[in-house]
Amino acid sequence: MDQNRLHILFAIPDFSHGGAERCVIQLLKHLDRRLFRLTLIVEGYGPLLNLVPSDVRIIKLPFIKGLPYLLTGPLHVSTILKKVNPDLIVSSLIKMDFYMVIGRILSKRRAKLIIVNQNNISLAVESPQISYKIVKRLIPRLYPMADHLVSVSNGAKRELARVVHNIQYKQSTIYNPAWDNKVLADSLLPITADLDLPLSQPVILTVGRLVPQKDYFTLIRAIKILHVKHKCKAKLLIIGGGRDYNPLASLIGELNLADFIFLCGYQDNPYPFFKRADVFVLSSIFEGFGTVIAEALALGCPVVSSDCQFGPAEILDRGKYGVLVPVRNPKALASGIYSILSKPSLRDAYSKEGLHRAQLFRSEIITKQYEWLFLRLLDKP
Repeated sequence: MDQNRLHILFAIPDFSHGGAERCVIQLLKHLDRRLFRLTLIVEGYGPLLNLVPSDVRIIKLPFIKGLPYLLTGPLHVSTILKKVNPDLIVSSLIKMDFYMVIGRILSKRRAKLIIVNQNNISLAVESPQISYKIVKRLIPRLYPMADHLVSVSNGAKRELARVVHNIQYKQSTIYNPAWDNKVLADSLLPITADLDLPLSQPVILTVGRLVPQKDYFTLIRAIKILHVKHKCKAKLLIIGGGRDYNPLASLIGELNLADFIFLCGYQDNPYPFFKRADVFVLSSIFEGFGTVIAEALALGCPVVSSDCQFGPAEILDRGKYGVLVPVRNPKALASGIYSILSKPSLRDAYSKEGLHRAQLFRSEIITKQYEWLFLRLLDKP
């Protein structure tokens, strides 16, 4: 049976808690096993690895820091490609894209290569290391070597075409697969975190890594404005971990918000928090898509988002399915949040309409788009 199935190899650096990682997991779960057999290459593991289906073969690359990986990473990939001989490679995130482009050349294999552009290519910073900065500068030369480039939003696709020339004929947009029935079922489980959330107080939720891109500093200041100007004593839950934990905790203390803002850390199952929250907020400076917004819509949680490049405006259809506010503007963000919390009818309308909009990002639907692309590139009917 394996001889009749197409061999698809997915490649991603690790399975930390991010939108790109969850996208890969959803595709691995829902791709048709009658058509495809699946292999996964990772450099590191991470908390989401246990969500990878058991029938997916996992190959781990040696983890190499610094400049040496520019040489040794592609050599390892070349050896693997010669052994597993995939029909098609799907690569996510810049470091792994470099490995796959150069490794495929060294292996002399004819596997097709799809690069999935998961972020705003001009602003994304996946690592502060010099080696990463070198690889990012090589993108205009590396990406044209792929057979196809998928961007996760139209904005991200346009920006990629601006940075990398002569790729328009082999570009497409496929939104991230955001949710399935398992997400809905997980949202009904109890919240395991030890939190005091009285029903009388509104709950604001945000989910994401504690990194500068997410701009939680603006969100925290918006909560202070919400309390002082709008007299709305809402609580904010921040789900996620990262290097900004200490400065965020300091700002919370400085603004005397320790009783109202909780840094909840990474949660294996964040979805019950969406069901408990009155509003979900994304305060990012930039995105590629914004999968958490689509998850919020699917779980009936109204959304307030920064109108950052790229993704939120597309998901929310320019504000039809949620509130959009300017980037890095705590006053506007506070007003957007208050507009939802102070008007139950508006909150209910956004919740109801969001459920319809979320169907566009259902994992089964998005996976079919990838399956069609795979078969087209491999000239299979």
